[in-house]
Amino acid sequence: MSILERAKEERVPMWTCPDCRTTYFCVGPMRFCPACKAEKDKLEQEYWDNERAGMRSVASDIVARILAGQNK
Repeated sequence: MSILERAKEERVPMWTCPDCRTTYFCVGPMRFCPACKAEKDKLEQEYWDNERAGMRSVASDIVARILAGQNK
């Protein structure tokens, strides 16, 4: 008998992630899957790093124009 079958038979509280289908045994329903959340956080961090880099470029151009006296 597998652990999953035994858990179902003994009615152990468990939760299955809807995205990656990983089963977790826990006291109550989980709000998120740790593996999926880590991947989501990584992608979100990369997105904001790219946004900051783009805005830094725009801000640097504005500052350079102001310092050069070409403010229009």
